[in-house]
Amino acid sequence: MSGRTVAPAATPGPVRVWRVDLPTEVLPADWAVLTPNEHRRAEGYQLPTAAAAFVGRRAALRRILGHRLGLPPVRVPLVLGPCPRCGPGPHGVPMVAGNGAPVFSGSSSHRLALVAMADHGPLGVDLEQLREVSPDSVAALRAASTPTEAAYLAGLRGGPLETVFHRLWTRKEAVTKAAGVGIAADLRRLDTSPHRGGPVLVDGGPSGPVAGQWRVDDLPMPEGYVAALARRPDSHDLGIETGPAETAEPAEPTETAEPIRARTTLVRPEKEDCS
Repeated sequence: MSGRTVAPAATPGPVRVWRVDLPTEVLPADWAVLTPNEHRRAEGYQLPTAAAAFVGRRAALRRILGHRLGLPPVRVPLVLGPCPRCGPGPHGVPMVAGNGAPVFSGSSSHRLALVAMADHGPLGVDLEQLREVSPDSVAALRAASTPTEAAYLAGLRGGPLETVFHRLWTRKEAVTKAAGVGIAADLRRLDTSPHRGGPVLVDGGPSGPVAGQWRVDDLPMPEGYVAALARRPDSHDLGIETGPAETAEPAEPTETAEPIRARTTLVRPEKEDCS
């Protein structure tokens, strides 16, 4: 892949979030924009639907980044960052190589995926499909919650419990993704105000991997899904841009990416200000 260095944008742009409908089978156009290493990874999945989901979300990511960088999707220089659990080994989350490259975060659940991108970070997004939660799952989340969050969860049952459970979890995971540590962080330090609609301010404390304040927006999703986006409250990216999705044409390896409008849409949070 190209080692091209990407120059910073002259003026900062908004955070952009794409929602991607994942296929149930591998599409040739998606397969064509993946690298040989990504082909091998896809072939390692035991379930065909899991392989199709991986190929679909990685192809969408490459098209989105390719359009931003002016590169064919397959030539986007994706590398693996350090693992938050194991140290400097290159098997963490993917990122774009090169100084001034855009930052991005991705998440998927069932047949849906999200890609968030901005000129500068940190940035984290998380998506979950709403599902019935077991008593054991609730107990595990309460153990990872602040006292205020745990008390609020204890008073809920049925549908309200499922909604708040997933809202709380996606907010926490979005913050830990933005901080670059994943769920290796102590989630008990993050009070996500699950009783409130977003956006909310989450305080990560004075020190540690998630230290400082984070703005967390709830993203509007199709029925049955919950998603959250985390970034610093003083970020220059104060809004989330909406409009037609722009991704790179998958079939032709040209130097100039052409926009397409298929299976991918931009989303924005329900509200624009936090208090």
